[in-house]
Parts: sequence; C-alpha cells; structure tokens
Amino acid sequence: GGGGAEVVLRTVSIAMAGFGFGMKFAAFVNLVKMTLFSGVKMSMKEVWEELPADVKCGVGHSDDADTAAAMRVAFKQCMGQLADTPSFMVVAMTADHDHRAGLDVLAELAPGVPYSGSTTCRGALIGDKAMHGGQLVAVWGIYDPEGFYSPGIFEYTDRPADDAFRACKKAYIEFKAIRDTKKSVHGVPSFVWVNGAPDPEDRTLAGFARALGEGTPVVGGSSADNDISGKWKQWCSLNGGTITSSGCSFTLCFCSALVQGQLFTGYNATGKKGLVTQMEGTRKICTIDNRPAIEVYNEWTGGHYTELMKTSDNPNILAESSLYPLGQVCGQDEDGEPFYRSIHPSQIWTTTGAVQVFSDVKEGETIVMMSGTKENVVNRIAGVASHIVRTSGFSLQEVRGSLVIFCAGAMMFAGDSIGIAAQKLNTALGGTPYMGMHTFGEQGMFPDGLSRHGNLMFSALVVSSRRRIMKVLNVDTGRSVLSTDPEFERILAQGCL
Repeated sequence: GGGGAEVVLRTVSIAMAGFGFGMKFAAFVNLVKMTLFSGVKMSMKEVWEELPADVKCGVGHSDDADTAAAMRVAFKQCMGQLADTPSFMVVAMTADHDHRAGLDVLAELAPGVPYSGSTTCRGALIGDKAMHGGQLVAVWGIYDPEGFYSPGIFEYTDRPADDAFRACKKAYIEFKAIRDTKKSVHGVPSFVWVNGAPDPEDRTLAGFARALGEGTPVVGGSSADNDISGKWKQWCSLNGGTITSSGCSFTLCFCSALVQGQLFTGYNATGKKGLVTQMEGTRKICTIDNRPAIEVYNEWTGGHYTELMKTSDNPNILAESSLYPLGQVCGQDEDGEPFYRSIHPSQIWTTTGAVQVFSDVKEGETIVMMSGTKENVVNRIAGVASHIVRTSGFSLQEVRGSLVIFCAGAMMFAGDSIGIAAQKLNTALGGTPYMGMHTFGEQGMFPDGLSRHGNLMFSALVVSSRRRIMKVLNVDTGRSVLSTDPEFERILAQGCL
C-alpha cells in the first residue's frame, strides 16, 4: 500500500546516502531486499553529513591610470570569481592613484560591504604574474555569509599601543553586541587584518594583543609607496570610506572557515652576532658590544659599508642592506630549530656610528647578521605557502584563497626574478585567488603562535573550505545543526554522522 511505498522510498533514500559515504553496493541491495521481501520492520536511522564552509574567494586588478575605471575593472573581475556579493574586501592601490575616487566607486559598486587596505609599493602579485611597472588597483574579496567582518581605523598619537587597544576593543564590543544573530561565529576573531603607517608596528601589535589576547593572529603589512617619500595611505569602509596617512586600518575577521597563516624570513642567520648595548629610542642602535654599531655591522659584512661610512650625509642603506639584514631569534620551531625575524637597516648615522632599523630593538637583546640570495627570496615565498598548507591539516584541494604580504624591499632585491616568485606562489596555492601586497613592514604569526612584526619577510594567510565550527546536514530533511547546538551531541552519540 501507500505506507509500504513510503517506507521503501525512505529506505532507498537512506541507503543511497550511505552509498555516497562509501557503503558497498551489495550492502545497499541487501538493505532493499530486507525491506521488500523479509517483512522485517526496520527502525529508521537518521543520516547526517558534514558540510564544508560556504566560502569563496576572488581577486581582480587593473593597471588603468584612471582610478575610477581601474576600480570598476578590478571589482568586476573579483565578482566574476565570487559570483556573490563579497562579505569583506582588501583593497590595494599604488600611491600614485586618486584613492578617494577609487573608494567612492567601490562604495557605489558594493554598498555596505566592509573593506580595509592601503597603498602598496609598485604593484602586487596576482595569479602567476607580478603586476609591476605602472599604476595598479587590486581587490581581493571573500564571500562568507556566515562570517562577520568588523573594520576599524584610527590615527596614531604618541601612544600607539593605547591607540590600537582602544580601537580594537571598540570593534570587538560592537561584534559581541550582535554575535547571537550569527551562530557560526564565536569567541575571538579568526584573524585581524592590519595595514598601518610604518614605524609603530611593534607597539600596535602589543595593543591588539591586550585587546584580544596574544594568541589571536594579526596578519598584514605596513602601507608603502613607490619611493619611500611618505605618500602611503591607509583606508577602510567606515563613514563611507575613511582615508588617512598616519594611522592604521584593520578588520576583525570572524571567518566561518578555518584559516592558517605564518610569517617567514627569506634569509638565513650567519654566525656573526652581538649584544645591543645602547639604543636611542626604539629603532636607532647606537652600540653593539659597546662599540659603534656601524663599525661592528661593517666588520660582519666584510667591509660592505666602508665607503658609505666616509660620507657626511647619513646615507640611506636600504638597497645595500638587503644583502645583509640583521635578525633576532624569536623562539624555536617544532623541530627545535631557531626561528628568526629579520630587521632591515635603513640608515647610517655617520657622526655617531649608529644604525637606524625598521623594527623595534631593546638594549640587552642579541642580534645576528642574516644573509640571502635572490634565489632564496624567490623560492622562499612559495615554500611559505606550501608549508602553511602542509602543516594546517587541510589539503591543497581545500584551499579557497589567500592573502599574501611580500616585503617591498625583498621585491626590489629579487628584481626581474619577481615574476618567477609569482609563478611559484600560484602553483603552491593551487591556482586559487590570492593577492600579494608589497609593504614596508610585515606582520603575522610565528611558529610559537604569537604575532610579530619584521622586515624583508613574507606573511601568508590561507583560507580553507573546512568550517571553523562544524555544521552537519540531515540528508533526508535538509535540516542543519551546528556543533555548538546541544542536539549535535545526540547526533554523535547515536552514530548518525
């Protein structure tokens, strides 16, 4: 009768679901026989399956000198890969664009969509190409309807750690006020995306750590221009699009998918090291082992700076020091090997013998000389991406996209080989949408789980299709349940998953 047909149909539905999970066909046939011919009354068992995160990434770019036109092209390309309104965007433009015009167009194209970003040095890495040599607008977007993205921006005062703490705390409180309506996001952010003005990066990270805890990943890079002339900008979507040149834009990112990131140097430590014995401020090393810092550093390099030391104009050494940056041990990796953050010397003070650097250093700390080659720099960025995927627990097929920070100094050091770096990075990420900004400082996670700032480094954040909070679907009814729901325990206890 009709009731028997319903039982058969429901049984076939369950059996086919099981077949999809790996049930052998013979078992499927036996199950149907039992129902049709044996007269055995079967208890109907629910079948639930784990769902992937509903996440997609996209990226677009344009080298059109007309900023408004370039933004339209970049956004259209990004949307072509997303096919849905983005939940969050990272926007990068070279310093020679009309940033106000670009962000006004973006607000028109994507009203209400949160974004943050900054200027990038000379271009970006996208796909298998290095987009350099002209003006550039680039947009990376993520579709994540179950996630939540809370942007913020603040001006630096003479207390950047406090500035960062207050702004970050405010954004976090705003999230907590609405989080009950977003069941799939809980706790602290998956990560914080940050683009600040160069100089107070270490203190900015300290402020974020106070607000969110030291284990929250802070990923991003310091805004840059093309020639270190101070034309960098930072921006976010607040108040219809806010732009500053001496502040920090950030976004608290509660992604529904699992993400993994890490910060790496492209250089190796040498055996030459010394103790910092006198500092002026946080970034001027006056003496190493109680001797003028430049004398010690020059000896370590084998006389690389001898001629520059004879000048009287406190020369910029950013290009020269790309061969021999300084570094600090920040801990050990899982194999017991030390991991380093590299520090970029920027200037020699010939009258005092001090060396200016782009990261904070303290008296009593040990610094080492690092060294590297163009081949190291080109190959290491792809190695970073591969390492993140390998150690994350998810497969390359589960990667949905990535945000990459590639130091501007390392990019210039790589020279014409930068295109090879883009190709290798694209392959390492399985051809998924990524954007690599060139910055004047890099922030990200170290192997010990703490976020730090460094120079001449690479930071990458990989977005997967695995859910941060598990979600399961009843294959018969179509009803879904999160692992935070009390019913999830029953589903597990009854072996329905």
